[in-house]
Amino acid sequence: MTWPFVLRRKYGEAIKLQSARSAAQDKGPRGILKDHPVAFQMIVDTLKCMRDSGQPLDSTITQTVIQGIISAVAPELFERCTKSGFFSVSKRFARKFVHRHMGWTWRRSTTAASKLPADWES
Repeated sequence: MTWPFVLRRKYGEAIKLQSARSAAQDKGPRGILKDHPVAFQMIVDTLKCMRDSGQPLDSTITQTVIQGIISAVAPELFERCTKSGFFSVSKRFARKFVHRHMGWTWRRSTTAASKLPADWES
């Protein structure tokens, strides 16, 4: 294995470790979900199950999952007035939620990344 690939792998492992540490420090719900730990835990568990099963997740899917769970478990949150009006689950809220509480980051998919190289097993 050549050194750029070794460095890339080590860098990737370091990033995953850093993300896991930051997610471990901030496990509890905060913000609008602070008073609804059941909804918070259902959101986290659902997103983790989807990711573990191989479902590709993007901000739109995450937004829909969060919105659906809040609608089912705590619909009164949508009636709560915030600084900018009534609460709604935006793509920005979904991105911040998974980054802050789960340590996930969004990556742009590329065609090169979707194909395995011919010598990937060696």
